[in-house]
Amino acid sequence: MKFKRNHPRGSPTEASIHAGFRGFAGPTEYAGTAAYAKAIRDNRQAWVNHSLKYSFYPEHVPEAERQKDAERELDQFLAELEAKSNEFMVGQVVHALSASATPEVDAQRGLVEVARRAGDDAEAARREGTLHALLVNPVNWEVNRLVVTERSNRSEQPGIAMGLVAQSSSVAEASHAVLAYPRYPKDLGGSTR
Repeated sequence: MKFKRNHPRGSPTEASIHAGFRGFAGPTEYAGTAAYAKAIRDNRQAWVNHSLKYSFYPEHVPEAERQKDAERELDQFLAELEAKSNEFMVGQVVHALSASATPEVDAQRGLVEVARRAGDDAEAARREGTLHALLVNPVNWEVNRLVVTERSNRSEQPGIAMGLVAQSSSVAEASHAVLAYPRYPKDLGGSTR
């Protein structure tokens, strides 16, 4: 989620919003497979519930079967995570602003802008404080996606040659998604269940 900059970059308000928001703004990354799998297992029911909301099921599929399917997919994700584990893998837990909190956050952002345009700095600061409190509250965020990527970096920097320092550098970075949960229908072999 990105903030629209209506005030100068680096202002105390922006810094405080981003400092408190950091835990939910982007994905939480795990470099180790074991820590990532533990974080998923610790919040297992939330992931299963999210998969039930996210995935398409025909009306005739019983609730118990949907629950088993969501649990099976999560178990399959964890098994594939263990099988594909390597030193370049990074696990990410992505959160999204909940549907119930979104209107209030949008309203507070609008009220901050109105106060700024009216020149009422005290009211703008008060509204920013309210917005900040909404954004840092974990209750207003829900699990959204599990993504595993592989990243590799390659760097070259020549050393000293004939008494002269060669100041050239070459850096390349690559990243691609290896696993994701909940899976898209095409990830399930094109099945629409």
